[in-house]
Amino acid sequence: MDRRDVTVWMPANVIVAERDDALMACLAARDAQALPTVVSLYGEKAHRIAWRMLGHALSQSGKSVEAEAASPIGGASTVAESAASNGKTVFVGSAGLGISTDDSVDAKALILAYRTDTAGTLEAKVNGASAGQFTLRPTAGAYATASVVVSVHAGDVIAIANPSTAGASETYLDYVQFADSPFKWVSTVANAADPWASDGVAVAANGDIYVSNYKTINRVTPDGQVSVFATGFGSVNGFNFDSKGNIFVADYEGNAVRKVTPDGVVTTFASGLNGPGGTWVDKDDNLLVSQYGSGNFFAMGAAVLKITPDGTVSTYASGAPLQDVVTILTDENNNVYAGNWASGTLFNITNGNVSQLAVVGGASNQVCYSRGYIYVPSPTISQVRRVSLDGTVDTFSGTDTRQIIDGPLATADFFRPNSCTISKDGTIMYVMEREHGILRRIDAGLP
Repeated sequence: MDRRDVTVWMPANVIVAERDDALMACLAARDAQALPTVVSLYGEKAHRIAWRMLGHALSQSGKSVEAEAASPIGGASTVAESAASNGKTVFVGSAGLGISTDDSVDAKALILAYRTDTAGTLEAKVNGASAGQFTLRPTAGAYATASVVVSVHAGDVIAIANPSTAGASETYLDYVQFADSPFKWVSTVANAADPWASDGVAVAANGDIYVSNYKTINRVTPDGQVSVFATGFGSVNGFNFDSKGNIFVADYEGNAVRKVTPDGVVTTFASGLNGPGGTWVDKDDNLLVSQYGSGNFFAMGAAVLKITPDGTVSTYASGAPLQDVVTILTDENNNVYAGNWASGTLFNITNGNVSQLAVVGGASNQVCYSRGYIYVPSPTISQVRRVSLDGTVDTFSGTDTRQIIDGPLATADFFRPNSCTISKDGTIMYVMEREHGILRRIDAGLP
């Protein structure tokens, strides 16, 4: 056996053998010396199996509890099933059935491996208090994952069960993982826009994703079906939803903000602006609009406007060091953040007081926020950067190689990511690839 026929993935504890004779030798060594998992990469099917096993291993950053090792709720029953991770699974396909465990560790998210034939939800409780819902989709006989973002501490009692009103279904649980984040895996959803035409993305409460496509907005279902939702813009840049499901669009070439109702009717909400680049709606439905500046690639809009629900416009923050402002968002405490496009400099601009937060190392376009972190897809460095509210910057996903590669968060690649959005429950991030018009998803991934 030639050593070149074998790759050892040490962090994942996986050996990949690229020829059958190499595989046999590794299997013998594993049996004799308890070496890591061995996978042959001979043939297309084996390639898929290998990458799934590798991705699972790389994505596991916390303790997992097998469903059959947990306490049953309401008569939930364990059954043998070869497709489950430990050869067993727990049936919870009737109202009130579920599992409970106190074998928990500190975590920021729960990831559930399941299979079902029916769309639905399972309720998660921590120490008897509701902690959210796992949203289930039909899985066609395979196992998938769903997640809940919640703070868990060692020894907490975790219960996962069907609501008391649930109908009968073929729903089975494999395991629950205590994770540091729901974001583990990058996948491709759809070709959602024309090349070089997308500058904004937002996800609705029902899970549909809306993508700018130059003069139109496209709607993408979670399973990748693309349709035109609204037309009639000068050019669509960033946009955001209010509490009623209306979309507020920065129409850059039209120097206006357009309001789009849930059924796609477009009206002008504010006009006479200076090249608006992005919008953000705060928890009180006030609209914040970043002013990039019109008619110039190296623009000097240098301002953020505030527009109240009744249409009253005022300047929220302006002047240096703000410059070509596109990035705009608020956190859960209504602190406001803005960013210059070219330099990738982020600022805290709360109450109009501008102070530098961080420099992300690449251009900053349309960003997203969840639970203490600003996520910045940067088209100039082909990475998604993560910024904590104390200004610490790290690479969330992507390498120095400009390419589109799906897979584990740590090894996936991006080509020119330039906008992102996060689902209301905080479990799914969507990232748009500007040059190719491809919509990517980051979630808990493969079980």
